[in-house]
Amino acid sequence: MNQFDKSFMAAYTQNYRDALEDFFEARRKANIRNVLARLSGKNYSLLSFDEVRKQIKAEMTNQRQVLREIPLDAIVGSVNRYDDFTRDFYPKDAVDPERWARVEVSANSMDGLPPIEVYQLGNVYFVIDGNHRVSVARSLGSKTIQAYVVEIKTRVTLDPEDTPQEIILKSELASFLLDTRLDILRPGSDFKTTVPMAYTRLAEHIAVHQYFMGLDQNRSISREEAIIHWYDTYYFPTIQNILDLGLLRDFPGKTITDLYLWLCDYRAALEKYLQQPVDELDAALHIASQDSPKINSDPSEIFSIKMQPTTSNTPPGTFRRQKEMVGQESCLFGNILVPINGTPASWNALLQAIEIAKYENSNIHGLHVVNDDTLRESEAVTAIQEKFNQICSDANVNGKIVISSGIVSSQLLEHSIINDLIVVNLAFPPGASALGRLTSGFRTMVQRSIRPVLACPETFSKLKHAILAYDVSPTSQEALFLAAYLANKWQIKLTVLTISDRAENSSQASRKAQEYLITHGVKASIIIGNGAIASTILKYATEQNADLIIMGGYGSTSRFNFLFDTVADQILRDSSKPMLLCR
Repeated sequence: MNQFDKSFMAAYTQNYRDALEDFFEARRKANIRNVLARLSGKNYSLLSFDEVRKQIKAEMTNQRQVLREIPLDAIVGSVNRYDDFTRDFYPKDAVDPERWARVEVSANSMDGLPPIEVYQLGNVYFVIDGNHRVSVARSLGSKTIQAYVVEIKTRVTLDPEDTPQEIILKSELASFLLDTRLDILRPGSDFKTTVPMAYTRLAEHIAVHQYFMGLDQNRSISREEAIIHWYDTYYFPTIQNILDLGLLRDFPGKTITDLYLWLCDYRAALEKYLQQPVDELDAALHIASQDSPKINSDPSEIFSIKMQPTTSNTPPGTFRRQKEMVGQESCLFGNILVPINGTPASWNALLQAIEIAKYENSNIHGLHVVNDDTLRESEAVTAIQEKFNQICSDANVNGKIVISSGIVSSQLLEHSIINDLIVVNLAFPPGASALGRLTSGFRTMVQRSIRPVLACPETFSKLKHAILAYDVSPTSQEALFLAAYLANKWQIKLTVLTISDRAENSSQASRKAQEYLITHGVKASIIIGNGAIASTILKYATEQNADLIIMGGYGSTSRFNFLFDTVADQILRDSSKPMLLCR
């Protein structure tokens, strides 16, 4: 053996010894991974190509190889050697040290390593041939490797960071898409979820939808027709509401499908609690109004409103913006809530609600609150239910009464979720003293409600002439919005009254109101008044023969606003006409 051969063999032997040391260091790391797996329960194993392919329903139709550089950390599995290496390709006990070392020596030689062969599923790769080369390359700190790539068509996209649980969820998604073909029928739809059994539930929704479609249309409905109809008329509108309300921001880490399913549960819980049908938008709006909703919570624990003697944090105009968002400005009061306690004043409030229902084609939702659940079946409660049903039937309006227990003002707020207007009798207006205002359930309810409230005295009104008290405040802006709506939709007469301690302020307010009304095609009489605000409003309401007062409600959000006797408090105590309070 000449000197060159001796030098070459010496260098090769040293490189081989170094490679063996690298192997045993990599083997040590593999053992550490095994210990961590046992302690943490985290899976550090390579994925089996055949198992994953079957799970995600990948189609083995394309066998064309393309040579290109691929990222080593995107190689997550193997066709045949998935038990021999960890997820990051550290060698386990089954790997031959000498073979591994020879591959490293070749990798460090001038010739380098030949390309490996891989299958591509989504954004990840599975080794067909070259597992040792991948292990060595990662050990040497390489970021990429040359590979002959065979791309396999999939209905879902796998990513290198996917855990086995996430792959199982994606396999369920693949089955769902294979069954429904929604990725073809409605391309671009995103059905990813983090919820186990989510796709089983979606399939159930479709099956139920198909069943009721058949009943409604009195014919046989094909599965594909039901799938398309379910997506277009139910699923997509619901997720659009979720997106429009920005609910995804409140649930980090959750997907739109997660929220769709949770919203369905939330809606069902609301319906059970309120004993009334609830549509998806009302349920979504109520979730949006919560301070900190939790998607992992029991929905029945979320929607109960905790009553406090403070105003709502919801800004003025929420009701109007909600109606504008869903394009319901042309019919504001589709559902009207009326508390019924069996007194003549409450029956008068029901008649007033029916008068509004004639204009709006509304549903009347009666609410009777008892102190104790044991009273729900009493004779007195039954008599109230029968009288309510008879009055609604005689008036030819759709009405239903619900029996609930608890504090009346709290129950009104909870049931207002599914209603657009609260019509309540004014038997107990806020007191003149600070204590009377603090303990007023009516005042608390009006302060916290985001729905308009019509306060009804004992006299009945035909609602033919409204007087609007306007002062450019945020709540009076909402009153102006409703006044314009009533003048247009109900064709009632409208008078606008502005009052200020300074004439120029009154003139400015009247001009602003007039400009708004003209823009909305409403003619109104304009009056500039002076004097004490509450008494001036009542004075002109009488002089003008108005039978409805419209004004902003409680604008202050201070918890100490009960200390002040507001204009609304004074009018509520003294008015003989219905008063529409807006917020």
